[in-house]
Amino acid sequence: MPRKTDIREKVTRLRVFLARERRMPGYNEMLALFEYRSKNAVHGLLARLVRTACSPGWSAWDT
Repeated sequence: MPRKTDIREKVTRLRVFLARERRMPGYNEMLALFEYRSKNAVHGLLARLVRTACSPGWSAWDT
């Protein structure tokens, strides 16, 4: 059974990386950052983050 993904936690990890490195992480870096084992899982998470960010009523500043 798949684990539930906490989008807010993933956004927080991404923000910490961006603040520290001043750039977006690559897929290999996101494997470790999000504790995933496949690049396909990272791709799915990124697609979900984009869908969530584009949905009405969602603000990146609220996380």
